[in-house]
Amino acid sequence: MKNIKKALAFYYLLIISWGSFGIMAVGCNDSEPIAGFSGKYVNDQAGLLSEEQATQLESILSDYDEKQNFQCAAVTVPSLAGQDLSALSLELAREMGIGISGINNGCLILIAMKERRVKIDIGYGLEWEVPDSVSKVILDQQMLPMFKEGNYFGGLKTGFESIYNQATQVSWDVNFPEWASFPQGDSTAFGKIVRFQAKSVAQRPASTMMDKQFDPSFEFQVQTPDEQIVNVRFSQYMLDLVERVHAWGNGRIYGRVISVQPLEVNLLGIEEF
Repeated sequence: MKNIKKALAFYYLLIISWGSFGIMAVGCNDSEPIAGFSGKYVNDQAGLLSEEQATQLESILSDYDEKQNFQCAAVTVPSLAGQDLSALSLELAREMGIGISGINNGCLILIAMKERRVKIDIGYGLEWEVPDSVSKVILDQQMLPMFKEGNYFGGLKTGFESIYNQATQVSWDVNFPEWASFPQGDSTAFGKIVRFQAKSVAQRPASTMMDKQFDPSFEFQVQTPDEQIVNVRFSQYMLDLVERVHAWGNGRIYGRVISVQPLEVNLLGIEEF
């Protein structure tokens, strides 16, 4: 992928099996191993798309990247060949380098034909705009009905378009300011992505309702080099990031400003020193 940097992490979002819908698997060789990434936004190893369809989808996803810094990829495989779907999806996302480093705004849709399974992986930073509830609606109501009819191109195109429309309600401008030039207390900072050196100072008790993606108690505090306190919001999928922040004690936070006074950000990613 052109100009794609490796994302820090992806998290498991959703696996759906559509075997009960009676879709026929075509163009699949169950004995073939899963090949490596081909270097494109669309990697149709299962042969579900025509050459024209693959080219069109490739162009759409390339435009998303070029115009909005929003990076997506589609992968189809004839069979998992004994691999775990979630592990394969994570491996592919990292190998392909989906998402801007630090802000983790990538999206991968993986289809395994023999197993009749599809998985949507959403980057840490993207889940604020595309939460579980939204992804489930997109998959259940828009993509799977088309897959049932054998219209894989239509399902993928529609799914990516819906995710894109959700994701780009905010800016993914990568020219985010360093803390020294951040307009503290200025309302123009709202919605901007900022990165800053941070020292962990306090953690609020985590909610016991970990079946929720978001909860008011999913928040901790860090201190900037100029001793400003920043509240950092996170989701249940980011617990590993939060643990790492407290473990290393000093590093860099990437976040989107959701409140100016007090200063509060949605966690997008971290960078250890």
